[in-house]
Amino acid sequence: MGKTIIIGVGNPILGDDGIGIHIARELQRVIDDPMVTITEAYTGGMNLLDMMMGYDKAIIVDAMVSPNNIGEVKRLELKELPPTGSSNPHNLSLIEAILLARKLGENRIPRSIIIIAVMIPEPIEFKEELSENVAAAIPRVVAATIEEIRR
Repeated sequence: MGKTIIIGVGNPILGDDGIGIHIARELQRVIDDPMVTITEAYTGGMNLLDMMMGYDKAIIVDAMVSPNNIGEVKRLELKELPPTGSSNPHNLSLIEAILLARKLGENRIPRSIIIIAVMIPEPIEFKEELSENVAAAIPRVVAATIEEIRR
């Protein structure tokens, strides 16, 4: 097993959108492995790419807006994510950032990039607490992340 980074992504003051941050904090309590780095990110795109450089595997834990199935957990590979088509170079999606880095010959990108997403409703209120359905997903995401480390 090579070096793995787990990045919990989200905004902790937008309720369910902060699920990735909550999960990163839980993973820090249960994983003690010198080959695994667990961190938090409040932005995506180029910042995420910078964080994962030099690791063999990256696991990104984040929220995904869905009109239904709130609290459902999905494992996605990078190729399964839709490109955002941003024309602003300061706001590239992770996929766009990785494609750009590969075009530029960057070879420190992890060979394996996995996204573990929790379905949430559109975040519309400022609060630090998670909704009941989303909070209930935390143990499933922790288990899925630990399983992903072992793959």
